[in-house]
Amino acid sequence: MSPAISQELIDETTALPVARIDGQEEAFVYPMREYLEVNGCRVFVNVKPNTSVAYHIAAGDLHFVKGIFSTAADSAIRRLGVVIGSSLSDAENLADEQTKIVVMDPVHLASVDVVELFSFFFAGTDALLDKRRNRHEPVSLKTAGPVAPDLYAVGAPETSEISIPPLVDSQPPLQEEADAVEIQSVFPDEDRKRIGSIISDVFGPTPDDGTAQSTGKPHKRRRRKIKNGIWAMIVGIVFMGLLPFLWYIGSVSITGGTLVFVGSRLKEGNVLGAARIASVGRYWLYQSTFALGFVGAPFRLAGFTELVRGQERLLSFLTDISGAFDETQKIIQLEKNVASLLLTSQGAKNGVTPAPDIEQLRMSVTSVQNSLGLAQAQLATLLRDAPFPFIFAPVAHMGQRAQTALDSLRGILTYVDQVLTMYPHLAGFREPKTYLVLLQNSNELRPTGGFIGSVGVAKFEEGFLSDFSIQDVYALDGQLKGHVDPPLPIREILGNEHWYLRDSNWDPDFKTSAARAIWFYEKETGGYVDGVIAVNVPVIVDVLTATGPILLSDYNDRITAENFFGKSIFYTQTNSFPGSTQKSDFLGTLARTLMTKITTTKDVNTVSLFRTFAAGLARRDIQFMFTDDTLQQLVDHYGWSGRVFTENGCKGVPPESCLFDPFAVVEANLSVSKVNYFIKRTSTREIVIAPDGGVSENVTVSLRNTVNQTADANARGIGGSYTTYMRFLVPADSLVRDITLDGVPVASRDTRAKGSPPLPYIESTESPANVRSIGVAFAVDPGSERQLRISYKRMTPLPFGRGGGVLDILTYKHPGVSDNVAKTSIRYPIYWVATDESRGSQLGGNPPFVFEGGQLPPFLAKDGELEYNTTILQDQFIRLKFVK
Repeated sequence: MSPAISQELIDETTALPVARIDGQEEAFVYPMREYLEVNGCRVFVNVKPNTSVAYHIAAGDLHFVKGIFSTAADSAIRRLGVVIGSSLSDAENLADEQTKIVVMDPVHLASVDVVELFSFFFAGTDALLDKRRNRHEPVSLKTAGPVAPDLYAVGAPETSEISIPPLVDSQPPLQEEADAVEIQSVFPDEDRKRIGSIISDVFGPTPDDGTAQSTGKPHKRRRRKIKNGIWAMIVGIVFMGLLPFLWYIGSVSITGGTLVFVGSRLKEGNVLGAARIASVGRYWLYQSTFALGFVGAPFRLAGFTELVRGQERLLSFLTDISGAFDETQKIIQLEKNVASLLLTSQGAKNGVTPAPDIEQLRMSVTSVQNSLGLAQAQLATLLRDAPFPFIFAPVAHMGQRAQTALDSLRGILTYVDQVLTMYPHLAGFREPKTYLVLLQNSNELRPTGGFIGSVGVAKFEEGFLSDFSIQDVYALDGQLKGHVDPPLPIREILGNEHWYLRDSNWDPDFKTSAARAIWFYEKETGGYVDGVIAVNVPVIVDVLTATGPILLSDYNDRITAENFFGKSIFYTQTNSFPGSTQKSDFLGTLARTLMTKITTTKDVNTVSLFRTFAAGLARRDIQFMFTDDTLQQLVDHYGWSGRVFTENGCKGVPPESCLFDPFAVVEANLSVSKVNYFIKRTSTREIVIAPDGGVSENVTVSLRNTVNQTADANARGIGGSYTTYMRFLVPADSLVRDITLDGVPVASRDTRAKGSPPLPYIESTESPANVRSIGVAFAVDPGSERQLRISYKRMTPLPFGRGGGVLDILTYKHPGVSDNVAKTSIRYPIYWVATDESRGSQLGGNPPFVFEGGQLPPFLAKDGELEYNTTILQDQFIRLKFVK
């Protein structure tokens, strides 16, 4: 952030009065802290500020308050002692010209108590206030300090003492007598004469003075003048009464509008524009807080404290959002500096360590997360209680959209915070680290995300990326000496007799496939790596969307998110031959140009980059595997290791009353073409629960090949028929009833036949523990659509405990696939009661990332049926609770 902006923030903050609160019990003083903050004070609780203090408040027993005031070195303008559980005679010695004392019972402070305390503190003339319920001693009151002549009795001594007997059996004075005493004390004779003169001028002489006329025009004119004056007075009073309300409403509206604009500018990556608008928002937020002090007073006196409390909560929400946006601006600027250090190695050349910048960035991220968390809690309460202006439907709708936006931003920051936590372990601070980077082309789909066409090697040292190079995988595979038997589908359908690095990601579990990729890389090159990072094509497309078009000077071409697929095919496939470097040259140039633009160009949308990275992790388009146990445990916990069904579900509920029900579809393109660019897929999952708790499922996957077949497309290897080897992963206790293709049962593979078996066929395959895997090989011709359906039954029924039964449903998101339109329906006995508890539950250690459209899919509820419709952008987790 620029120095000017920082100075503006400092000037505005230090302009507020400072209040210090020392509480023996922090929970007791929270209502006082909230009251002071809402009314424009900077408050420090149990902390001595490093600036001058206007108001010092101590709350606790007599010894605590006495000790605080006797040791405090501040020069507070006013001090208030709230003595709990003590007698008035013991506490009155603490009062002086600077200090007021309140004696009260040990009870929690209500809103009306706080208002009474501060009314006494700021406007009371006495030095002592007894708020105990049962009083049994005379009260000796001392006035503290001079009394303002325009507010209190003129001529009153600076210190006087009045003895008030106990309140038991005392009778209040008559109202007329009280009024007479007040007028006599406040208004001297000359003032009463002046007031009488004003009344005479307004209303005319009274009948008693003998000057009133019973008839005649002068009397009528006088009456008209009086009437006009009364109306003018009424209009003036009404206007003056409405002015604070109009001021408050206008200030709040401007504040909310500016924050909306700030959020929009930050989403666009326009930090400078956001900073300018934010300064305007801070000014009007201060005006809103100041105006509420005037508006809220009459409502509090009338007993409508909750109305004022709703507006205080609104201002608290706006304050938290404003603070979060300010911190976000710092994060964006700091991220650019850190990225420039890490990705360009400038810091390493200058002998600078990135550790302090990374820690500062992490602290800023944590601060924003806390502010957003408070803002979300406040907004949820506002939406629930619907105070002004949330009583209006458009405002409530905007609030709901804001909740989704806050969810999304918090999700992004969670991923950023976790990466920053992981970075010191992987960046070579203790010793140099080398990682294998698999660039997986999702247009030729494979189980972990795509065909490994190019391989990168990233080296980290002292926290910096010291070197990054990309090679064509065929150049590495040509160095393999010896023979490795490939999986049967690769040998029989793809026609490869040997197994290479390019086909190493055959296992759906990324940890297993990554370990195999390391083995092939070390055998082919003799090099050693400390882990594997897989990046799928959708991530590159999203990065290009965030950065905008880039110019590759070596190719004299402009690459965009829209033309990336066509350009990559042209530069990597056309006239390519085994051993050529054109593929690695193109991808290497693209990677270096992207890094340069991200670290040096000001118009890159940093927020979009954060979102791209978070979305890539959530979609399994970025996956990690490390040989270091600490790092591997971190990525396992975050859900970034690409594991399949490693979670058992049923977290937070008794296992004896819960059933975990996962399901996955895994594809492998064996067509030797990039045809997946043209494949459109939908899926339907039907779950039926019987009265006895038995669970049966039918899953249908539809694949449509949209290729408009041409000879040129086929020659380039981007079209043609789609030959796929699809695996269904179901729980180990599943009894498969049948598998059909277009309604026709699929035959099992004949293991006795020699050569490649005819398509389609099914077979059982290797699978992780507690998982059953069934492979199906078939083809989808250009312009056609095929439907593959599996039907199975769980041998374990849904268990029921005392509180009912819980069904945890997991639908696996395939890496590299982002267009699977899925429908999930659950049918159960009509007399059962079903509750969706998904929002309070999750599987892994990482919260679900919020994509556009919300965190969880919307559902339709019918009698005995729930239906969810969504595009699977990450693992879909649904927790349902059934009560019979």
